[in-house]
Amino acid sequence: MAEQKLDKSLPSKLEKPTPSKCEKAFVVIFHALTVVIILLIFLQFFQVPIVVNEFLRWFYLAMLALYVGQKEGLRWFANMFTDRLGEIYVYVILGLVVIMGGLNSIWPLRFIMSDLLKQVAIPIVGAFIATETSKAIFNKRLEKKNGNGNGGTEVKSEKKPEGQ
Repeated sequence: MAEQKLDKSLPSKLEKPTPSKCEKAFVVIFHALTVVIILLIFLQFFQVPIVVNEFLRWFYLAMLALYVGQKEGLRWFANMFTDRLGEIYVYVILGLVVIMGGLNSIWPLRFIMSDLLKQVAIPIVGAFIATETSKAIFNKRLEKKNGNGNGGTEVKSEKKPEGQ
């Protein structure tokens, strides 16, 4: 009975939110921090003597949790779809693990597998798996409500037909 009431509150399609200035700033800062982390990983891999502060790693992981939490909160509580393309960073990190791990195993004295890479790769992949699972569950609920197979990631459009 509660499931039926919950299904009635689900939209037929997800809306795309208009982010506030604060949200835009947060996303820009998070993306910039991700690029900095990737650059530090490269520097460590090529044995550039650089020390990465533990605070930076923990700050990045906290920002990752906020990023994922806000995205999932919009999906589940506000029925909104965000297309931030965070998957690109997941693929970059996974590629770095494979490439750098392979080169490190072939030439261990020349290349160093970055501790930072090891410490951020697992939480990043874990967050990615969690969000993809959440998205699949949410879309299944929308499909069940709508009775169709196209999921719920379509964004409502306000376009008028041509000729009007």
